[in-house]
Amino acid sequence: MTVSNTITSSGYLEVFTNSVRALNNVNNNDAAGSYTGKDPMQLPNLEPDMVVRKNPNLTDDRYIRVFDMKDTGVKNGYYAEMLLDGDDPVFAYLNLSGGPGTIPGIAAGTGAGNYQPANAMPQRAKFDADTAAEITTEYLIKGLAWDQMAMARDEGGRFHHASAGNYAGDRMAYVYDRYAELYRFYDGGWLYGSGWVDGTEYVDYNGSRADDGNNNAISMDSNSTTPGLLVGRYQGLKMQVTGDSRTDGSYATVYMAYYDDNTAGKNILFRNFRVGRNVGLANGLYSGGTSSTGDGYAQTTNIGDREDDTRLTAATSASKHFDFGVTSTGRVVMVYYDESNSRLYLRYSNTTVTGANPTTAIAWTTSTVTFPFYVGNYVSMDIDSGDGIHISAYDAADGDLAYMYLPSYSSTALEHVSVDAAFSVGYWTKIKVLEDAGTITPYIAYYNSTENGQRDTIKLAYTKSGITAGSIPGGVDSSGYTTGDWEYLNVPAITPPQGGDNRFKQVNLDFDTSNRPVVGYLGTNLEFGTWVDE
Repeated sequence: MTVSNTITSSGYLEVFTNSVRALNNVNNNDAAGSYTGKDPMQLPNLEPDMVVRKNPNLTDDRYIRVFDMKDTGVKNGYYAEMLLDGDDPVFAYLNLSGGPGTIPGIAAGTGAGNYQPANAMPQRAKFDADTAAEITTEYLIKGLAWDQMAMARDEGGRFHHASAGNYAGDRMAYVYDRYAELYRFYDGGWLYGSGWVDGTEYVDYNGSRADDGNNNAISMDSNSTTPGLLVGRYQGLKMQVTGDSRTDGSYATVYMAYYDDNTAGKNILFRNFRVGRNVGLANGLYSGGTSSTGDGYAQTTNIGDREDDTRLTAATSASKHFDFGVTSTGRVVMVYYDESNSRLYLRYSNTTVTGANPTTAIAWTTSTVTFPFYVGNYVSMDIDSGDGIHISAYDAADGDLAYMYLPSYSSTALEHVSVDAAFSVGYWTKIKVLEDAGTITPYIAYYNSTENGQRDTIKLAYTKSGITAGSIPGGVDSSGYTTGDWEYLNVPAITPPQGGDNRFKQVNLDFDTSNRPVVGYLGTNLEFGTWVDE
């Protein structure tokens, strides 16, 4: 049988012979016929596979889930993070090739400027959901070398980013919306796109550095050590933003967390600050210009350059495997893997964290909840509107994808289930909760490391019905057999995803305006897609 690559809908496979319809999709799967009284697993319409797929629920029904996958054409999109703007995907990533040396702008086809365009590695790009055509690419900041990438968008539509300079003397940089492309300087001719990291620069550089005042970049942590330099010092960089930085009289609160590999205590560092418009914040960002939303800038912030007293310790004995979120009441919740004790731990702030006082120490409580041993690499967390805590991670003991749920940050009523046990699954997880008419459905995008180097490594899992605290179903039972309570399926990548590279970051996941899951990842190029409805 041949199926066209242009198929436009998902659905049951129907076969007709001389206009006679095959019975497989319309018969009663539990019908016994002459097998009455026999082992139920031997019924003619059941096809259990107890050995390879360990799935006793298979029948003679055939359903084809069709995916529409797109190739953006962007190579080297490391540490890619994706969110949707309506239905259109927006990626932030490090392109180690930099950008084209053409004039900057917010339209498609514009460049990184003619000043050292190869150093414009931190980038943000938006693509058309239907065609994957570039809508805009922003070349955020320039520097000799870069590591890590994080992005979030506030309620006003403005983007927030962070990346770590990775050359001697460089610092981490926070970038509000746009930065490098807003600047130029004259050296025998105009040199465009000159916004530069606080760190090592070229001879005769005369542009705007991140540590200069009144620009859209803030200089943060140094990669220097005593003595020397630690390349890749900051790991697992993550960001959350609440509020609105664009509207007059409003502000956004920016939360950042990252693992510092140069701390003896294996610390996760945390920052919180505000960016707003006419809300009395002391330090000005860029004024005027053209933002990603088409209007001008007039933002201020309450954090300055090189303010190391705003880097607060959130956890010790931690690792780069962590995630955090913010509850509806402004509490920060963090889950992290302690490699010494081989399990996850959860911490939460004792009070709300509003960004009003970036230098004030935060009091944290370590939850007494006991997470299972060896579960926690590639951890991801999402907090639903009722402040339920949803966690996905890799179970290294069994090679499974694990899901864990707590009804609140202070609860110890942990529920832990295995979702998928088909080979070694659960790397690079991203969990996101779909809420629809009061029904809460966790979705998990993840990577199958057993198939590394092939096109079927990206997987997607979700519960077939909404979850209820106290009765979370597993995808597999204690013997490793499929229960049928979760769907888990392969996403057909266009090219082999690069999950064997430590710069992969995660399998990205978001929901479009039709509540369909959209996944994004780095293959040969950045790719994204979702399933096709019936």
